[in-house]
Amino acid sequence: MLTVFFYFVLNTLYFILYTLYFILYTLYFILYLFNIFGLLYSFNRIYSFYLFQISHKCI
Repeated sequence: MLTVFFYFVLNTLYFILYTLYFILYTLYFILYLFNIFGLLYSFNRIYSFYLFQISHKCI
């Protein structure tokens, strides 16, 4: 009986740990995606700024 209880407790602990890990991983993934979008946005801004400068210099 005690072993079954112990097993149940271990399973619940493992479940809690896995859920926490999953939540952290999803948050990390979301942040990573946002970071990629931020990098693309900043790169696009810099690129457009340089294009603007070049076009004005040509004129």
